[in-house]
Amino acid sequence: SGCGLLCRLVEKIYYLTTSYAIKNCQKIIVQTQDYSQSSNLLRRFKDKWKVILPLYDIPQISDKDTNNFKEEYHLKNKILIGYSGRFVEEKGIDYLLQAIPLVIKKIPNAHFVFAGDYKISYESFWDKIKDLIKENKENITLLGLITDQSKIFSFYKSLSVYVQPSRTDCFPSSQIEALLSGVPSVCTDIPGARWPVKQSEMGEIVRAEDVNALAEGIIKVIKGREKYLKKIDKVREIFDYQKTLLDYERLFKKD
Repeated sequence: SGCGLLCRLVEKIYYLTTSYAIKNCQKIIVQTQDYSQSSNLLRRFKDKWKVILPLYDIPQISDKDTNNFKEEYHLKNKILIGYSGRFVEEKGIDYLLQAIPLVIKKIPNAHFVFAGDYKISYESFWDKIKDLIKENKENITLLGLITDQSKIFSFYKSLSVYVQPSRTDCFPSSQIEALLSGVPSVCTDIPGARWPVKQSEMGEIVRAEDVNALAEGIIKVIKGREKYLKKIDKVREIFDYQKTLLDYERLFKKD
């Protein structure tokens, strides 16, 4: 991503220090076996794994909140497709931007809404995608970084589909927040990111780094959205706040 030797040095230091820490601890909390099995670091310590999901506390968002959000950003009467996160190479935003014309061709009133920092100082990724942004500017709204909880969840609730187009991603929390907000997800078939959709069936898993597959997945979810919405109870069951608290309590009570 442009920082060369320094990045490799930092990565090496992280790997060594984390390995040392894991060797000297009793357990390591991992979020999914799916990602951990693919990690060069974590798979060396499989006997120490304790799978516990993160805690998600989703605020109540009213229809009025959602409508206010849409009005503020002039998004009324559009089918909204969203992404939330940093604009960095690993997140695969370039594939989502390239998929926009393919989606618009089939769903003319589709509109893509991006939340999160889009000019990251430690990567030159923005320079790679700014032309794609310009080409699709009529069909894109860039919200920037949203720190207000009510606003970010109003964003999620306004969406028809949430997209996680990542090249690599251990466990994107934004995707889970969207699912828990009742929004189906399209995500790439990579360790970690695919796990929530695979477990809940509330969305579609598509081939990674494939623009056509991503566009087809988005179109499929929008056109068959009612089918995916029926899986919301399964999502809530998987990411049950009290169950996760109990998992942590049990872990800490053990000798």
